[in-house]
Amino acid sequence: MQKTAIIKELKYFSPELILKAWPLNVPLLFLGGTGEHAILPICFEEVDFKEVAQLPLKGEEQKHRLPFISGYIGLVSYDDFCPYPREAPPRRPSRAFRVHKSLVFDQVKRQLFLCGRKQQHPRPIGEGTIDASDFLFKFQKQRETATHFDQGPTNQLLLKSYLSSEHYLNMSQKAISEIRKGRFYQINLLRYFTIENEPTRLDLLARFFEQSGPFGAIFLLDDLSVISFSPERFVKIEPEDSHLTARTYPIKGTIGRDKEKKKDLAALKCLKNSQKDHQELHMIVDLMRNDLNKISAKGSVKVEEAAKIKAFKQVYHLEASIRSKLKDGLSLLDFFSSLAPGGSITGAPKDEVMKAISESEERNRGYFMGSIFYKDDCGSFDSSILIRTLVSKTGTTNKFEYAAGSGIVLKSMPESELNEIAAKCRVITQ
Repeated sequence: MQKTAIIKELKYFSPELILKAWPLNVPLLFLGGTGEHAILPICFEEVDFKEVAQLPLKGEEQKHRLPFISGYIGLVSYDDFCPYPREAPPRRPSRAFRVHKSLVFDQVKRQLFLCGRKQQHPRPIGEGTIDASDFLFKFQKQRETATHFDQGPTNQLLLKSYLSSEHYLNMSQKAISEIRKGRFYQINLLRYFTIENEPTRLDLLARFFEQSGPFGAIFLLDDLSVISFSPERFVKIEPEDSHLTARTYPIKGTIGRDKEKKKDLAALKCLKNSQKDHQELHMIVDLMRNDLNKISAKGSVKVEEAAKIKAFKQVYHLEASIRSKLKDGLSLLDFFSSLAPGGSITGAPKDEVMKAISESEERNRGYFMGSIFYKDDCGSFDSSILIRTLVSKTGTTNKFEYAAGSGIVLKSMPESELNEIAAKCRVITQ
C-alpha cells in the first residue's frame, strides 16, 4: 500500500547555491548532475546494505511526477558483484542510506519540492539531517549575497598515473593477443590516477556543476568522498500497468570533442562511421540482453535503439537502449547479482573478462565502475555507472584517485585507446 506522499512546492533555489551553503558538519548526498531531476536528501541515516539488498523490487503507478519522495540511496562497489576480487588492498563495501525527507529539483521547469511520506511510527533521525524550513529560511535571507560558481573551479586538478603510458600500451597489446587467441572478445581496462593536489570543497562543487553529466552524484561523508561526473545511466525501473519495466543504456565508443567547430564535426562523423566502435557497442548490447534475460519475462527483452550519438561537453559517445519486463518476486540482490558490474565497463564474455581484468589491473576497483542508485518507497528505481568519478583514498576525504579506461577489441589500436583515456580525463584536468 502506497504511503501518502508529502510534496510541498517551494520557491526555486538552484542546487549550486544550496550545496554551496550546505553545513560542513552535515553529510551530503546529492544525485542528479545535469539530468531532468536532482535529489538532495535532507533527513537520512546509513543502514546495512545487505538488508537493503533484500528489499523487493515492486511498485505501483505514482500519481505525482517526481522520481523520488523517500526511500533508499545506495553506493554499490564493483568488487561486491565481481567473482574475482583480489586479497589486497582491502575491498571497499557497498553502502546504503535510508532517506526520510528530500528536496527534489525539477531542473527543466525550475521548481523545488520538499518531499517525504507520512509515517505512523517515525524512525530515529541520524546525523544526515538539517531542518529544511530553517535552512531554507536562512538561505533565502542570504540569497542576495550568494553567487553561482560562475567562474568554475579555480584550481586545476593534477593527475599522475600509477602506470606509465608504455605499461598501458603493453596491457592493451596483451589484451589484443588474448582476443586473437579466443579468450574473450572485448575487455575494458582501466588506467588509475592519483590527484596530486588537494581540492577544496568549493572547488569540487564548482567542477561538478561545470563538468557533470546527467547522472552525476556527490557523496561527502565523514569517512568517504565520491564526486561522480557520470554521463551513463545503468538501469532505470518503473512501474507500468501491472509489472515493472527495466531499461538499460550501455555506452561504448568514445571520441574527444574539439572547440573548433569544423574539427568537432569531423570527430562526430568519425565516431558515427567507426565500424570498430559500433562493433564494440553491439557486443555489449548482446551481453546486456543476456544479463536482462536472467530476471525478465520470457521474450520481453527488446533492443529499442541499437546506437545513437550522445553529445557531452568533452566527448561524444555511442549509446544503445534495451527494454524488458521484469519477473515478479525479484529483490535488489537478484537485480545486482544478475546485472552488476555493468557490461559496458567489463567486456564480453563477462565472467572471463572480469577474471582477466583482475589479472591485468592487479588491484580491486572499489567504487570505480560500480553504481549509485535510488529506490523510491513506491518502487521507482534509477542507477548510474560510476565512470568519470573521483573517489577519496581509503582513510581520507580530500585525497583522491581517478580512473578512466577503454574497451579493447581485436581492431583496437593501443595508441588510440590511450588517447581515448586522455579524453575521458578532461572532466578532471580542464
